[in-house]
Amino acid sequence: MDGLLFTNWTPLRRDPEDARPEDRDAGGSAKGAVPETSGYTLPLPPGRHSLRAASFGWEEAGADILIRPGETVSLELTLKPAPFRLLPGAGPVRPRFNPANPGALGCTDYRFGVSAPGAGIFRVFDREGRKVYREELPPFTGSSQQLMWNGRDPRTRPLPDGDYTLDIEAAPGLTGEAAPCGGVPEEWRISVLVSIDSSLTRYPLSLFGAVSGLLFAPLPLTLPRGGFQVEGNILFGHLPDPAGNGAFSSLPFETGFRFAPLDRLEFAAALEAIPASGGAAEWGFSSSPKWRFPKAGPLDAAVAAGFSWSGNMNLSPRRGGASLHLPLAWNPVPPFSLILGPGLYWRQWREGSPRILLGLGALYRFAGFSAGLSLRQEYRTRKASGAVSGKDEGPVVLLWAAELKWQPPRTSLAFTLLGGLRYWAGEKAGFGGLGLGAVY
Repeated sequence: MDGLLFTNWTPLRRDPEDARPEDRDAGGSAKGAVPETSGYTLPLPPGRHSLRAASFGWEEAGADILIRPGETVSLELTLKPAPFRLLPGAGPVRPRFNPANPGALGCTDYRFGVSAPGAGIFRVFDREGRKVYREELPPFTGSSQQLMWNGRDPRTRPLPDGDYTLDIEAAPGLTGEAAPCGGVPEEWRISVLVSIDSSLTRYPLSLFGAVSGLLFAPLPLTLPRGGFQVEGNILFGHLPDPAGNGAFSSLPFETGFRFAPLDRLEFAAALEAIPASGGAAEWGFSSSPKWRFPKAGPLDAAVAAGFSWSGNMNLSPRRGGASLHLPLAWNPVPPFSLILGPGLYWRQWREGSPRILLGLGALYRFAGFSAGLSLRQEYRTRKASGAVSGKDEGPVVLLWAAELKWQPPRTSLAFTLLGGLRYWAGEKAGFGGLGLGAVY
């Protein structure tokens, strides 16, 4: 048989003589000078129990009790006002970040706690101790607090690379210019170090080709160490289904991911499927490693190897085979980039000589959006045995695509709209797609 515990707890108000001006009413009397008592009845099984009572702004109180079968125990607890202090968190969510990255990837968050109501000032200082940013924090109405800094000055201009100190200074009732300028107790102040690094590029790339980048032009960009991206696209257009019902009769889809185990090293993979009624389907996949060279001024460069396989090469806007790539990007006026992607491509292993790839592209990034145009041209270096003149020598494939990606503010999600054309051996085909992904 359970017992009953009847508890009363009384917040012990501060002495009226010690009340701050903001804690007094219009007549000068201390607010809340009369204790307020609350309580409730709690059924508990027989035995020993530890009871704790806590509320924001009050110190925790508790007691150990013994409950006997059928017994009602009464317990009185008194909560004392908690002295104000800041409770440091585990550290910034992103100790290194790039303000040019879209969404939540272009800022850092810091979570901390407070023991009682109050307010504070958030300041940022550079390595020389100069103040580069200041913000008044809203009043503290709960113990868990969070602030965000996007690496920009008050005029929203990105700050240069380097180390910065995030300084939080707070006190009971602190607001605006009433912030203390120095000499505050240590428990009223927190400082953490973060770094701005413009080489950390965390924005979504297309994974539909063998190497991440624009749809048909690889980019010399990699995620920072530990970063990863996932995506999924639904395709439509001139991609006939395996049952032979023609264009728009099936729902092709593609899913892919990329991750970076080290800075400047990235692996990517994608899976493509074209299902159809009756269980017929065509499958394809691609994978690649990519190594990014250290940045040299406005030029970015990388080297990558790709492998793709497709059960029916006519069903995909990309094609199967093995390839080597040397993607280059020139950033004359950030955030605008020009891309050049020379490479070699073996469609089949029996081809003794590779085809020459030439990828061209342009990328523009603005306010969470990235818009890209890409073109890929294949040239055969040598006529294949039994080739038909006009189809298997000279320019053999031309692929063109446009894509738009959007990352909503303060999120890691990415939405994609894409479309393109394909010209192969005198035949033209168009395709498009919609996608959803995330970058971390």
